[in-house]
Amino acid sequence: MGKLRSFMVHAYLCFCILAFVVSAIMKLSFDFSHPYMNAVDPVFFFIKAKYLLVMISIVKLGVAFYLIKSILSGRPMKGVKFVLWLCTLFVFQNA
Repeated sequence: MGKLRSFMVHAYLCFCILAFVVSAIMKLSFDFSHPYMNAVDPVFFFIKAKYLLVMISIVKLGVAFYLIKSILSGRPMKGVKFVLWLCTLFVFQNA
C-alpha cells in the first residue's frame, strides 16, 4: 500500500508542476503589445498589467521549482502541503 501512496503523491505533484509551468508559459506568451497591457492594474494601481503578468509568471515558475525540489529531496509531502495551502488561499480569496 505504501508504494501506491507514494506513486499517487508523486503523480499529484507532477500534475501540479505541469499546471504551474503551462500556466506561466501561457501568461508569458500573451501579446504584450495589446493596449490593455499598458494600462494600470485596477488593484495594484502603481503597476502596469504587463509587469504584473510577468511577476505572476515568475512566482508560478518558482512554485513549480519548489515542488520539483520537494520531490528530489525525498520529502514530497512537504510539496503536497504547500499546494494545499495555496488552494486554501485561493478558496478564501474567491469566497
